[in-house]
Amino acid sequence: MAIPSLNDFLSEDQKKKNWFFDSVTPRGFAFDGFMPWASKTPFGREKTRTKDPVSLIQTPAQLAKYQHLHIALAEGYHLSDILRRVTYLTGDESLVDEYTGRVNISVDPSPVLSRLSASLSRLSALLVLSDNIQQLENVEPTGQLMDVKKEIYRFPSVAVDVLSICCGIAIPSVWGIVQELQKKQRISQEDAHHLTVLISISAELRLRTYIASGGQKDRLSPLTEMKVELDKHDMDDTFVPSVFYIPDSKMLFRYYYTAIPLKTCIIHTVYKESRTTKIFHNAIFDNSSLTRARITRQLLYLDASLRQCEAALEEAGSDEKKQLEILSELGMVLQNRGEFEKAMGYYRRALTVENTLHGESKEHPNIAALLESIGFCMSHLGDQSEALIYLEQSIKMKRAIHGETTAHPVIAGSLNNIGNCWNHLGDFKKALRYYEQSLEMMKAIYIKTTPHPDIASLLNNIGNCWSD
Repeated sequence: MAIPSLNDFLSEDQKKKNWFFDSVTPRGFAFDGFMPWASKTPFGREKTRTKDPVSLIQTPAQLAKYQHLHIALAEGYHLSDILRRVTYLTGDESLVDEYTGRVNISVDPSPVLSRLSASLSRLSALLVLSDNIQQLENVEPTGQLMDVKKEIYRFPSVAVDVLSICCGIAIPSVWGIVQELQKKQRISQEDAHHLTVLISISAELRLRTYIASGGQKDRLSPLTEMKVELDKHDMDDTFVPSVFYIPDSKMLFRYYYTAIPLKTCIIHTVYKESRTTKIFHNAIFDNSSLTRARITRQLLYLDASLRQCEAALEEAGSDEKKQLEILSELGMVLQNRGEFEKAMGYYRRALTVENTLHGESKEHPNIAALLESIGFCMSHLGDQSEALIYLEQSIKMKRAIHGETTAHPVIAGSLNNIGNCWNHLGDFKKALRYYEQSLEMMKAIYIKTTPHPDIASLLNNIGNCWSD
């Protein structure tokens, strides 16, 4: 409600004035988020510390101004996107017709301005991508708890939004946009089918999660639920947040078969000049053995992943680049299974191919990653001195690629692994130095207050060192 005595969002002293948050009472029916800067309701929002007030009860002409690029930029672009998708419900229909007419003119101008419009459309699409870059980066399966809204639902919406901007389509429904794209022959019937399935799965998973948890609680687990009966005496007063488990993992697999290739296609689409040719030059569906192997590994179905890797090797034949991907994947599966000797064999084979492709002295992320993996396996097999040689080579290469002083997750990971080696060798003070460097870097990357499994692991490693 933005009641100043509870939450004074305009105060400079946010610690003292912005203290109240009701996470217990059900929110009831809501059109938009509960924070005061959420603005997709007719009343808009009041002034915040960073933005001017917004009222969405306007004349058609005034409301259409939200499609102007400078206003869209100032509002973070999401508002203008929402305001492009309008459906008449009741009242004076001529107002709606006038408004949609004005919006369509701003989206699809006269032929004289079409070239300028195409450039502005791509710029607008880039803005949508940059606003939602986190959702694009998260289009990968994971065995960890997921946020169904951010990690499953939002990506297809962003993807279709980008396509609609690039093609000058202003239709309220995402399903309608897909049909229009097919009708204009911008996508094939097959692409339209895959997009529709992707959107439908994302919507269903979000709704199922909310229904199961009795409200807008976004925690979703991709893993199989383990039924455990707890004795009442074993339970304390700690609040355990509810988690929804996907009843059938086939839904998630089908989602990623389209989401993973679509992510690459969407980024390429933004830079295309043509407004008449097909948007996708590559298929937006991939259920190859290698893709199945990756998804099953990340969802921790390791036996299935191993079978898919072996099938992928047969399919690859003499294709050296394909073999390379599969060898690395096989190494990761075996490493996750604890078969470090076998994993190291595959990593070494992959490293030989990479060195042939890029040259042994070449600094390449794939070579750095393989050196790291070999060092990791050696450490787990007990040869810490040999492991350190590989890990030092890897971190040196990563720093050459990303910058000596850059805070980067792969560098932080290497520092942690080197710390582990010194820990096993009994040099706890040296291990501490590496762990603390890694922790400092992780906090810089993920913000100090953000809970993250790698930060938790490092805190645990540091604690163990001080204990020893």
